[in-house]
Amino acid sequence: MSIFFIFLFWLIFLPLSLYNISEKISVIGIYHKLDEENFQIKIRKMLETNYVLSYPLVFSIFAYVKSAIPTYNSVELFYFSIGVSLVALLTMRLLANPSNFLKPRLCHLCPSSEHNKIIEVYKERIISFFYSFVCAMVFLIMAYWTNYIITNEKLLEKLTDIFTDIGFEQVLKILATYAIFLVLITFIGELVLKKTEPIIQMNVPKSKNVQKATKQKRIKN
Repeated sequence: MSIFFIFLFWLIFLPLSLYNISEKISVIGIYHKLDEENFQIKIRKMLETNYVLSYPLVFSIFAYVKSAIPTYNSVELFYFSIGVSLVALLTMRLLANPSNFLKPRLCHLCPSSEHNKIIEVYKERIISFFYSFVCAMVFLIMAYWTNYIITNEKLLEKLTDIFTDIGFEQVLKILATYAIFLVLITFIGELVLKKTEPIIQMNVPKSKNVQKATKQKRIKN
């Protein structure tokens, strides 16, 4: 019976997770022109993206270290997991949008006419690496849960024990710290990109209604 639940769990959860991660990670490598997408909209989009992507990172790091070192302080481990995850997201956002301040070294060895092509390949490599990294974290969490199903251990009780040991007040502090640093890291990333200006910037795609209206206007003219 447990094998059936494991199969069902992986069949449903894995494709949905990989699809959602792919959708969110693609946002990291896209930077729209500031005159078409203002700073506040960028902050909102990246907040949502970082929020979604940080969860598998935080919980996989926590689960891995806790299983390897059961005596590790849970509160400190949560803070550590949050810090590492948010710094990783900030790093990926900056690396996936190279600017003249931070661009591939290969650009200095090639003619300027080749720079955009080099940067596009570089961006794709960074996004692919980070996608693989986050997916590995998801696999780790799923393997962790699968182990509990196979061994008939009660995962919910285990998680309840962890949060009970931490205490309600500490849980609130952890959540508040996470929220503050999520906003801070997102703001820092977008501010750096605003000041340094990524070399490759995309136009904001027009909605279907706008495209239709533009097409009709051209026909009339």
